[in-house]
Amino acid sequence: MNSFHEFEGSKAKIEKEGKNFVAKCGCGWSSDPVGSGEEAVVEFEKHVKSDPKHEIREREGGKSFGSVFLGLLFLGYAVSPGIIPYSVPIVGWLDNIFALVFDVLFLRRGWNGKSPREALAGFF
Repeated sequence: MNSFHEFEGSKAKIEKEGKNFVAKCGCGWSSDPVGSGEEAVVEFEKHVKSDPKHEIREREGGKSFGSVFLGLLFLGYAVSPGIIPYSVPIVGWLDNIFALVFDVLFLRRGWNGKSPREALAGFF
C-alpha cells in the first residue's frame, strides 16, 4: 500500500514495508518503521513542525539560495579574466575550468534544494 499525505504544503509518501509503515518526505527524511499508516502520518507531521529548514525549503520551491548564489559567483569568476592570467600556460585556464566545475555543481544541487555543505559532501 502506497499513499500520499500533504501537510502544510509538504508532501510525504506513506509506504508499507512488511508489517510496518514508513513515511518518506520529499526533503529526503524517512520515519522509523511504525505499526500503522496513521502513525506514519503523525511522524511526518511532527517532522514538518519540528524542522525549521523544511518550512524555508518548501516556501522557496525546493531551492537553496546559498548554493545557487555560490554557483552564480563561480560563473562570474569563470567568465572574468580571473586571478591567474591566461598567458600563463595551462595554469591560466585551470582556475577557470575549476570555477566552471564548481559552478555547475552548486547550481544543479542548489536548484534541487541542497545546501552548500550538502553539495560539496557528494563531490569530495
